Amino acid sequence: MISSLPPENLREIFEYLIVPENERKENLALQLYSCLLVNRTWCRNVVSVLWGRPFHLLRGGSSQLINVYISCFPREAQESIANFGINLSDILTGPLTFDYISMLREFNYELIYSCVLQWINAKGRIIINESDKNVDDEKLAFSITYEMCKQFFLKCGTLKCFKLSREMYPTISNHFLTIIDFPGAKNAFSKLEEFKLIVRDMDFDILPIMTKYCNTIKSFEIYSLPFLPSNEAGNIEVIRRLGSLSDFLSMQRRLKKLTLGIEIRDNFNQNEQTFRPIRLSPVISSLKNHLESLNSIKLQYIKDFFEVYVEDIVESVPNVQTLLFEGCILNKVSRRSLRSKFTRLRKFSFWKTAFTLDALSTIILNGNETLKEIQLYGRITDSCSDTEKRTRLLSIFSNCSKLEYLQLHTNWLDLGTSSEVLYELGESLPPSLFHLEFDLICNPTDLNALFERCSCMIKCLALGIGTATTTGIGIIDVNDANLAVIREYAKQKNSLKTLMLIGYYINASFQAIEDTMKFVKVIRRDSYRKSEYIWDL
Repeated sequence: MISSLPPENLREIFEYLIVPENERKENLALQLYSCLLVNRTWCRNVVSVLWGRPFHLLRGGSSQLINVYISCFPREAQESIANFGINLSDILTGPLTFDYISMLREFNYELIYSCVLQWINAKGRIIINESDKNVDDEKLAFSITYEMCKQFFLKCGTLKCFKLSREMYPTISNHFLTIIDFPGAKNAFSKLEEFKLIVRDMDFDILPIMTKYCNTIKSFEIYSLPFLPSNEAGNIEVIRRLGSLSDFLSMQRRLKKLTLGIEIRDNFNQNEQTFRPIRLSPVISSLKNHLESLNSIKLQYIKDFFEVYVEDIVESVPNVQTLLFEGCILNKVSRRSLRSKFTRLRKFSFWKTAFTLDALSTIILNGNETLKEIQLYGRITDSCSDTEKRTRLLSIFSNCSKLEYLQLHTNWLDLGTSSEVLYELGESLPPSLFHLEFDLICNPTDLNALFERCSCMIKCLALGIGTATTTGIGIIDVNDANLAVIREYAKQKNSLKTLMLIGYYINASFQAIEDTMKFVKVIRRDSYRKSEYIWDL
């Protein structure tokens, strides 16, 4: 019987119910509360799982967590909080059933700060002394959060996930980063698996300290606002910070997921009247330490890779399964022979990214044997004719023998007229494709030509809709005639199951839409977004 399962198996089941992907499905986490009453073993396991990430699970009512945690604090810590002008006499309870702090496994600074702020604002819970009435709530919240972090690190044991940010509360002093120096922090981070860091330009660099604390990171995300060195000293500091980032990545034993969101700009040297580039190559090279383990990498907001070529990226992460670029400029190709190629690449995206056709083809053609999902929403920077762009781009897809999902935002790419693009696109689609998304203004003849020339059996067709642009290339016009062509394709091929219309405007009658819904499921979506398939949203 399930009630007699070993504790470690029970815990694994309970933890599965509260991971972010599952807690939103039918409120699976709520089902854990009924498990508390089964027996003592179940109760202990459920309590430890729920209190492993309590701030995420309670959200709206999570300010009440502060009452419980303060009750767990030693008297000295309680007095320290009371010294901020807060009356704790009405919230402290007797001995608690569990040591809740020791169960904490996921530490999110902003969520804790937010809960403290709610707690301060809760009616009847906080009394400010007469002399402290003018104290700003946010400053008070920062001071209390700071004191609570001391206690968490002393008693929480080993954390699994650590998120350090002030993104939602930009007025928080950058002094908050110093919490990693608290007693007990080294032990708390010794088995850390997930680390997310959001910092601003020239914030206190914590990576050298974290490098000493942990080498067990499996998932690392770092986002920074632009590094803007204003002088030579600033330039040296940015280079040092990139060095500490490289060291941190190199020291991890089995990194699996990496997100680098770092925008760095050249430093203009006033004396020499030249720009001195800041090198990213050590950061990219450090990824070679994770050839076997790294399976997902996202590069975001990198406006210039400087001396890093596309070939360097391919050779640094040949076994990656997901490779995503957002807000980047990728245009440097050395055209040298590669020492390795992608062996497991399945998902690839250029999202709002400027790129050259050489850069694109280097990535795709070195992963064409395994690629299944491609999203292109960016700008081709090559100085060549629309015909050349179209021919080179579309020929790339025909070489992807396992491609199943293609999202092509053609209004950014300047590939020629809609007729030219659709005629050639149909011939370029591999037989394996079943999801196609594009945004071309087209007439029924062009749309029919696409269907006639493609050898694949499309299951999902997604069309960007809206008003026509002056160039004739832009957003598709979904009208009664185009819907008739789509219905005919659905009847003939018997493969199309879903029609997705993306945008606010649709130039089709209600009857035409009703007729179409007899053959396929019609879904409306307001705007373009990152592919949920590719970006794991």
